[in-house]
Amino acid sequence: MDEVTEIPVLLAAKAIGLYKSKKFERVGGTKPVNVDVRLISTSNRNVKEAIENKSCAATSNYRLNVVPTTCRL
Repeated sequence: MDEVTEIPVLLAAKAIGLYKSKKFERVGGTKPVNVDVRLISTSNRNVKEAIENKSCAATSNYRLNVVPTTCRL
């Protein structure tokens, strides 16, 4: 997920719901599809500041902040 801090909070909540339940239903489908996913996300903004400003979902950071890395040029 590129620029994770730019994703609207409601869309981020849906993505985290998919990640937690490991299931989704196709548009027009009748049966849930099981998935096993791994996420890599990036942001050029300070995620903690985005959460404080309420422009990024705190639950997204909780789920995505498993192996944080920083690259400074």
